[in-house]
Amino acid sequence: NCIFINNRAWHEGAGVRIENSNPTFENCTFTDNTVTVNGFGGGMFIKNSNPTLTGCVFNSNSSVEGGGIYVINTDGGGSLALDACVFVNNSSTHSGGGIKSISGESTLTNCTFEENAGGAHGGGGIHFNQANSTLTDCTFTGNYANGAAAIAFYDGSTTIITNCAFNSNTANANEDDHGGAIYTHNSEASFFNCTFMDNLADKGGAIITALKPIYIDSCFFGDNTANMGGALFLNANNAYVSNTQFCNNIPDDWYGYSNNEFIDEGGNTFSSDCS
Repeated sequence: NCIFINNRAWHEGAGVRIENSNPTFENCTFTDNTVTVNGFGGGMFIKNSNPTLTGCVFNSNSSVEGGGIYVINTDGGGSLALDACVFVNNSSTHSGGGIKSISGESTLTNCTFEENAGGAHGGGGIHFNQANSTLTDCTFTGNYANGAAAIAFYDGSTTIITNCAFNSNTANANEDDHGGAIYTHNSEASFFNCTFMDNLADKGGAIITALKPIYIDSCFFGDNTANMGGALFLNANNAYVSNTQFCNNIPDDWYGYSNNEFIDEGGNTFSSDCS
């Protein structure tokens, strides 16, 4: 039940800085905390630690990377567990408006990301780099970035995303801005029972992927818009898709080149009408 508000730091963790420890935060609020110069983690900075956060709110925090939370695990270990946390209106000028995580493990359950901004290198909601993650029952709404408005996965990250909703996220909508909701680069991602609606980007209105396969089962893609790949844009990788509904994605449901393939594993439906 603690409140961290209007704090400033020059480099790391204006609200809280954690290193080599395992703290627990319950029902805490982090508001308007700012790292001012080339910094990380406006609300919270975490290094080589295993924190647990339950029912916490990160509102209007800012930094260069990880506006709400910045996580780095230089020893390859470390974990972040979030349950019923809310991230709203956090921002970064580089990447990870809500969260930036490098290496380690992250588990997010029943979390909400709304109107966070991710800057030039994407991840309005979250930016994962060489990190493993599991997201369950989370929502991403109205987030914004130059690419990957909701979540970016880079450089060997892996993720399993279940029962999550991605609605009205925008990857800037200018040319070469990718992934209205998701961008995976050299990272494997699996999506189960997820919804993607009204997301917008230049390429990949909902999802853009590169180099490694993605797996989609029992999902819904509706009213997503891009110049290429209204729902999915595939770049040197395959998408294995089953039991999924595609409707009114503009201009198409998927687009691929350089021998990319949409692998229809059965049970998929395609329609111009989402009603």
